[in-house]
Amino acid sequence: VLDRNEASAAEVAEEVGGHAFTVDVRDAEAMTVAIHSAAEAMGGLTDLVNNAGVGTAKPLLDYTDKEWALLIGVNLTGTFHGIRAAAPIMVAAGRGSIVNNASLTGLRPTRGEGPYSAAKAGVLNLTQTAALELAPVVRVNAVAPGMIHTPLTDIVVANESWRKAAEHGTPAGRVGTADEVAEVIAFLSSDYAS
Repeated sequence: VLDRNEASAAEVAEEVGGHAFTVDVRDAEAMTVAIHSAAEAMGGLTDLVNNAGVGTAKPLLDYTDKEWALLIGVNLTGTFHGIRAAAPIMVAAGRGSIVNNASLTGLRPTRGEGPYSAAKAGVLNLTQTAALELAPVVRVNAVAPGMIHTPLTDIVVANESWRKAAEHGTPAGRVGTADEVAEVIAFLSSDYAS
C-alpha cells in the first residue's frame, strides 16, 4: 500500500495483511524506490493499482498554475510513474496486471473539473498505450467510475440537492460505493480477466 500519508498506508496495509510505503506519486524517483521496495518485501510484483487521486471544482479559468500542476501531477503523472516503475518488474517475471483508476469525467467532462477531467482522459489514453506496448506479458486496464462515495465526494453526497443531481445523472440512479469499484479492479487483476 503506497500513500503519501504514512498512517493511512499503515492502516490499510494492516487491514489487508500487506506492507506500507510512504510516497508522493508525483516524485518519480520515490515511486521507483517504493515499487522496488514493495516487490522485494513481497517476493515479487504481479499487480499494480494506480489509484491515487485528487480533485477540486471551480471554473476552468479560475485554476492557478499550482492547482493545475497538482491535479495533473497526482492524477496523470503519478499513474505514469507507477506504470514505469512496476512494468519492468512484471515483464521480467513474465506476467502482470496494471489497473489504472480513471474517471467517467475523462470520457465526458463536467463543468468545474477541467484539469481533473483532462488528467483522467490522459490516464485513459496512457492505459491504452501501455496495454499495446506491454502486451501480451502485462495486461493494462482502466476503470472509469462515475459518482462513487469516497472522501473526495463526501461534499457532494452530504448535500441533498447535489446528491440527488448526481443520482439523477447516473443510469443506476444512485451513488456507487468504493467496494463496487474494488470488485471490478480485483476482477481485472485476476486470472479471470486474462
